[in-house]
Amino acid sequence: MSIEHGPNPEERDSGEGRFQYAAESVPSERHPRRNEDAYVAVPERGAFAVLDGVSGQFETGEGKIGSRTAADSLYQSIRKLSRASSLAERQQQALGLLDQAHAAVQAVRREKKVDGAKTTAALGLIHREGNRAFLVADSIGDCRIYVLRHHGGLEPITIDDHILTKAGGDQVRARQLQQQLSEVASASELPPDERQVFINRNDPSQRLGDSQELRHQPRVAELYPGDRIVLTSDGVHDNLRDSEMEKILTAAETPEAASSGLIRAAAERSREQQAEGEFSRAKPDDMTTVVVEVKP
Repeated sequence: MSIEHGPNPEERDSGEGRFQYAAESVPSERHPRRNEDAYVAVPERGAFAVLDGVSGQFETGEGKIGSRTAADSLYQSIRKLSRASSLAERQQQALGLLDQAHAAVQAVRREKKVDGAKTTAALGLIHREGNRAFLVADSIGDCRIYVLRHHGGLEPITIDDHILTKAGGDQVRARQLQQQLSEVASASELPPDERQVFINRNDPSQRLGDSQELRHQPRVAELYPGDRIVLTSDGVHDNLRDSEMEKILTAAETPEAASSGLIRAAAERSREQQAEGEFSRAKPDDMTTVVVEVKP
């Protein structure tokens, strides 16, 4: 499920600058008729999001209700946003958008009695101040945002919540742990503590629709012409190592080629067979990418 405003891909000249974007979302090969992922693209507001419903393994479809409800909330709220006068105001907008989506999913769970209607999410807002551009990012769960720098290097912007929890809230330690887990081929390469985090990487510590308040971790990254913002659901970055993603993104000439290249490679990896107890990267899952290129 996707929510877009305007053609895709398309080069846009919005109030937040010029950029080109592309997106793709495919269901797991285990349930090809039901995609519990979603994405939102509102380019004239410089806003993009990826969502991943969490109940697919139970074959109930409730995860799709969660991601669809949150996507609808984000889309409607983003379209009503006023132009932020400062970077601090833009950060508050990001937190408010996710809080509204959280409340919307909670309401649906109560009214429709669908306990599994929850979703993870990553939201990116582009903000301009004079000649400078910034990415304001926030994530709930294990959807991710990266920036592929124009001069090389894939920079993770968000941290998975369960990794931050494992690191005791220490952002530096959490980033080191996420980087370590993002480059191994299987859990067997890790010491016992890290191995368990890798094995349980599909169990996010918070989701939109949970009963508790959200614990936000907003991040700001300055953007430069030629940078690419990359949003992924865990079906993509769990199957692929960060170094593999960087290679695909760097080789792709357009956001459309980058987005489809990530999906193609992740799908191929997901089909690899595992020995019993191996816990490799390969896993069937819904897969979603949004790639946004910043123009001069």
